[in-house]
Amino acid sequence: PFVNMSSDPEQEYFSDGLSEELLNRLAKNDHLQVAARTSSFQFKGQNQDIGSIGRQLKVANVLEGSVRKSGNRLRITAQLIQVDNGFHLWSETYDREMIDVFAIQDDISLAITRALEAELGTGNRAANQKPTDNLEAYQLYLQARYLLAERGGDNLIKSVELFEQATRLDPDFSQAWSGMAFANALIPAYTLKISTSDAYERALESAQNAIRIEPDNPEAHMALGRISARANLNIRAGREYFAKAYQLAPNNADIVNIYGDFLALIGNFSEALIIESRAIELDPLAAVHHSDLAFLFLMLNRNEEALESARTSVSLAPDSVDRHDAYVASLILLGRYEEATEVIYKVENTLDADPGMLTSWKAMLYFHQGDRENLRMTLSERMEIVKN
Repeated sequence: PFVNMSSDPEQEYFSDGLSEELLNRLAKNDHLQVAARTSSFQFKGQNQDIGSIGRQLKVANVLEGSVRKSGNRLRITAQLIQVDNGFHLWSETYDREMIDVFAIQDDISLAITRALEAELGTGNRAANQKPTDNLEAYQLYLQARYLLAERGGDNLIKSVELFEQATRLDPDFSQAWSGMAFANALIPAYTLKISTSDAYERALESAQNAIRIEPDNPEAHMALGRISARANLNIRAGREYFAKAYQLAPNNADIVNIYGDFLALIGNFSEALIIESRAIELDPLAAVHHSDLAFLFLMLNRNEEALESARTSVSLAPDSVDRHDAYVASLILLGRYEEATEVIYKVENTLDADPGMLTSWKAMLYFHQGDRENLRMTLSERMEIVKN
């Protein structure tokens, strides 16, 4: 990703947003395998060896650069480096006005594809039309996408506010509408500050606006798929929307991951396994994909493979309680009760774990151990938590 070189730390959203926009543009080229945001951003601001980064991301070339924004002036540097030998295929520095930001994005994506053209044997397919003519709306959009990527209830609510401001400035800004739809569709999974019905209603309206402006907006179709499956319980419509989103953007890790979640939700574990494996190809360092894969292996009674995926997930996000969920379940189902006990108590004593999750783990452990006394006590604790 591009590193923020501005003195203002709030410009972090701009450098991250520019990086994500370029990733999305390049991912639209079917001949390029582009590591997604979560994995790419693991290395932001780090001084790691290019070879090591390439091996971890499973890519042959790395794009790196920096952004300095001062008022309306931009200085953007970018360079494309071969992983195996450190050779610079292309590099450029842009000193421009903010109004030129879309042209700069086009220049970079075109230059990268041309630099790889001999190897790929294909022409450029990465350039886009600029999403809006309103620069203020675009900056609000970048801030919103920064918060959307961070997830969390408060971040999602704030991202919706920023997306909404962007659409007020440019009512024809399809990507802002679809970003708002996606954020609203995610809110029920992260917070109760906004009612589920209100969030899904707003998501539906935003997605419809996005598709009215841009019928092939993949993010809007993804949001409609989530709404159909979770709010309307219309599995057939959900499948159609998700399939359309996947057809339009097969290299978008968010779409691939959430499509996999949908397939798992309806019990199609084998197909979900294929889709989730694709998400890992696109985003190999995102712990959530490995955790999702572990649960799918458990559903298919492939417990050893589940444990391997769960361990990978925990190694990528050791401070995440959620990523330990599949790990504990795998150990218990494999009969490795002592290891499961160690993990449970380590999480309980070192991480900010939800009491409900801890009691669920303990209940599962005691059930499989046949420890009825501790199981009864734990289930009683769980009931108290639910009541309160």
